[in-house]
Amino acid sequence: MGIEVNIVLIAKKLRLKLKEEDKVKHITWSFWITALAMIFLSTQASVLLAFLIGFVKEGWDHFFGSGFCWFDMLGNVVGIIFALIGYLFITWSFSFI
Repeated sequence: MGIEVNIVLIAKKLRLKLKEEDKVKHITWSFWITALAMIFLSTQASVLLAFLIGFVKEGWDHFFGSGFCWFDMLGNVVGIIFALIGYLFITWSFSFI
Protein backbone atom coordinates (compact mmCIF):
# COMPACT_ATOMS: atom_id res chain seq x y z
CA MET A 1 0.00 0.00 0.00
CA GLY A 2 2.92 2.36 0.63
CA ILE A 3 4.03 2.49 -3.01
CA GLU A 4 0.53 3.28 -4.28
CA VAL A 5 0.16 6.11 -1.78
CA ASN A 6 3.53 7.56 -2.79
CA ILE A 7 2.62 7.43 -6.49
CA VAL A 8 -0.67 9.21 -5.79
CA LEU A 9 1.08 11.89 -3.72
CA ILE A 10 3.72 12.44 -6.42
CA ALA A 11 1.01 12.69 -9.09
CA LYS A 12 -0.89 15.27 -7.01
CA LYS A 13 2.26 17.33 -6.45
CA LEU A 14 3.12 17.23 -10.16
CA ARG A 15 -0.39 18.26 -11.11
CA LEU A 16 -0.25 21.22 -8.73
CA LYS A 17 3.24 22.18 -9.91
CA LEU A 18 2.20 22.10 -13.58
CA LYS A 19 -0.71 24.46 -12.84
CA GLU A 20 1.68 27.25 -11.83
CA GLU A 21 1.61 30.21 -14.23
CA ASP A 22 5.22 29.75 -15.35
CA LYS A 23 4.72 26.04 -16.07
CA VAL A 24 1.53 26.78 -18.03
CA LYS A 25 3.56 29.21 -20.16
CA HIS A 26 6.14 26.50 -20.81
CA ILE A 27 3.42 24.05 -21.82
CA THR A 28 1.72 26.61 -24.07
CA TRP A 29 4.88 27.85 -25.80
CA SER A 30 6.21 24.33 -26.36
CA PHE A 31 2.86 23.26 -27.77
CA TRP A 32 2.76 26.11 -30.28
CA ILE A 33 6.42 25.88 -31.23
CA THR A 34 5.99 22.17 -31.94
CA ALA A 35 2.65 22.55 -33.73
CA LEU A 36 3.82 25.41 -35.96
CA ALA A 37 7.16 23.78 -36.69
CA MET A 38 5.34 20.65 -37.90
CA ILE A 39 3.95 22.74 -40.77
CA PHE A 40 7.47 23.25 -42.12
CA LEU A 41 9.57 20.44 -40.61
CA SER A 42 9.29 16.73 -39.94
CA THR A 43 7.71 15.62 -36.70
CA GLN A 44 11.07 14.57 -35.27
CA ALA A 45 12.72 17.88 -36.21
CA SER A 46 9.80 19.82 -34.71
CA VAL A 47 10.02 17.96 -31.42
CA LEU A 48 13.78 18.43 -31.32
CA LEU A 49 13.47 22.14 -32.12
CA ALA A 50 10.89 22.75 -29.37
CA PHE A 51 12.91 20.75 -26.85
CA LEU A 52 16.15 22.56 -27.70
CA ILE A 53 14.50 25.98 -27.48
CA GLY A 54 13.19 25.08 -24.02
CA PHE A 55 16.57 23.70 -22.98
CA VAL A 56 18.43 26.79 -24.19
CA LYS A 57 15.92 28.99 -22.34
CA GLU A 58 16.55 27.03 -19.15
CA GLY A 59 20.29 27.34 -19.73
CA TRP A 60 19.84 31.09 -20.00
CA ASP A 61 17.86 31.06 -16.75
CA HIS A 62 20.64 29.06 -15.10
CA PHE A 63 23.21 31.75 -15.79
CA PHE A 64 21.16 34.95 -16.00
CA GLY A 65 17.75 34.25 -14.49
CA SER A 66 16.06 32.40 -11.68
CA GLY A 67 17.98 29.14 -12.23
CA PHE A 68 17.50 25.93 -14.16
CA CYS A 69 14.21 24.23 -13.32
CA TRP A 70 13.44 20.62 -14.15
CA PHE A 71 9.73 21.33 -13.72
CA ASP A 72 10.00 23.91 -16.52
CA MET A 73 11.55 21.21 -18.69
CA LEU A 74 8.71 18.88 -17.73
CA GLY A 75 6.28 21.61 -18.81
CA ASN A 76 8.09 21.79 -22.16
CA VAL A 77 7.77 18.04 -22.63
CA VAL A 78 4.07 18.12 -21.71
CA GLY A 79 3.48 20.85 -24.32
CA ILE A 80 5.34 18.82 -26.95
CA ILE A 81 3.30 15.72 -26.10
CA PHE A 82 0.04 17.70 -26.37
CA ALA A 83 1.10 18.94 -29.80
CA LEU A 84 1.91 15.38 -30.91
CA ILE A 85 -1.46 14.13 -29.65
CA GLY A 86 -3.17 16.96 -31.55
CA TYR A 87 -1.21 16.13 -34.70
CA LEU A 88 -2.12 12.44 -34.43
CA PHE A 89 -5.78 13.29 -33.85
CA ILE A 90 -5.90 15.62 -36.86
CA THR A 91 -4.15 13.19 -39.19
CA TRP A 92 -6.40 10.37 -37.93
CA SER A 93 -9.51 12.53 -38.49
CA PHE A 94 -8.52 13.38 -42.05
CA SER A 95 -7.83 9.73 -42.86
CA PHE A 96 -11.60 9.20 -43.03
CA ILE A 97 -12.14 11.87 -45.68
